[in-house]
Amino acid sequence: MSQGYTGTILRVDLSNAKIERQQPGDAFYRMYMGGSAIGTYFLLKETDADTAALSPQNIVTIAPGLTTGAMISGVSRCSVTALSPATGAVGDSQAGGKIGPMIKRAGYDAIAITGKAQKPSYLLVDGDDVQIKDAAALRDKTVLEVHDSLTQELGSKNISILQCGPAGEKEVCFACLMADLNDAFGRTGMGAVFGNKNLRAVVVKSTEQVEFADKEGLRTLTRLGAERVKDADFPATLKQYGTPGVVGFQAQAGNLATRNYAASFHPDYLKLDGQSFEPDIGSRHTTCPGCAVGCRKTVKAEAPYKVTDRLGGPEFETLGLLGSNLDITDPVAVAKANELCNNFGIDTITMGGLAAYVFECMEKGLITPEQMQGKQLGFGDVPGLLWLIEQVVSRKGVGDTLAQGFTAAIEHFGAETAAYA
Repeated sequence: MSQGYTGTILRVDLSNAKIERQQPGDAFYRMYMGGSAIGTYFLLKETDADTAALSPQNIVTIAPGLTTGAMISGVSRCSVTALSPATGAVGDSQAGGKIGPMIKRAGYDAIAITGKAQKPSYLLVDGDDVQIKDAAALRDKTVLEVHDSLTQELGSKNISILQCGPAGEKEVCFACLMADLNDAFGRTGMGAVFGNKNLRAVVVKSTEQVEFADKEGLRTLTRLGAERVKDADFPATLKQYGTPGVVGFQAQAGNLATRNYAASFHPDYLKLDGQSFEPDIGSRHTTCPGCAVGCRKTVKAEAPYKVTDRLGGPEFETLGLLGSNLDITDPVAVAKANELCNNFGIDTITMGGLAAYVFECMEKGLITPEQMQGKQLGFGDVPGLLWLIEQVVSRKGVGDTLAQGFTAAIEHFGAETAAYA
């Protein structure tokens, strides 16, 4: 394993409850290395142009990178790759956190999953002990509830939980995956792929460590990274405020989505900047294994909305798409919307884009209150946004249409709305 890879890929067929291990050899790793490349390899090898994203034939691969597991800033990444329910093309999503290192520590370079379980299930990977377990009791529960239930059952040490939420179970096409409550594999609908496979979660346990060839070289890089963070402008900002700390810079550079992208600058952008709201709602920060930056800022609030810090906090993209792009500049309101999305398991960027589409189309009279279950929604409408998120996740009423994405929404509301999608 000193080359940076373990040499083993875990294959799981949920339809037949079959588990096997493949050793593809050095030439495979020299060609594909890890992460998205391994995931795309399996897609090209085992699916064809007629394979539907929401079908047992779709293969979803969870793959850390070649350097994942090294205790160096920025290399704890993991990719989830499958055919995308949102686009029908290759879907790839990436996150940091400990799920990638834990897969390596468990002895695998990737977990490739096909088929569909006959009943709600979760996959438990504990080194050589791999089991498909009953998850009926987890059905319809939030991300937070499932995390707490599994950690109570399996213990909270040396464990990582990757799961879809209720949105994935209901196959919302932009459902995401949440790892350990705070790391989101957003975009591309990987949560819906899990849901379609009756796979609520992949739980990885291990007490092993990842071995690399040049241990002293890695220690030197780790030390240098930690020493230089305080003097490095951008990493220092991330360490103190997380990605919300770049809102001001992005706004001044003309890169802050505003009112459904009608503009790229919001006059009240400072309200959404991490430096502004950190003293009031900043809670703590988390970090990926081996990273000296620690850019994952959490928030906590009691009013005007109660927000827990267990589900992270809004990143720059979320502050834009669920904030300024909807003409919402109260950071607590954006944090609440972010919490709902994380707890239900839906992508904050797509949700923000859909909400902006609805808001502007209603403002222009292209969508009527009757089509929106009697609601008149518009820019700046925080209660309307929170209501819309819950409708999409539950797939109730108009939420069932929006859960299928922009194409379905345009078909439902009319071609004249396409310009605002």
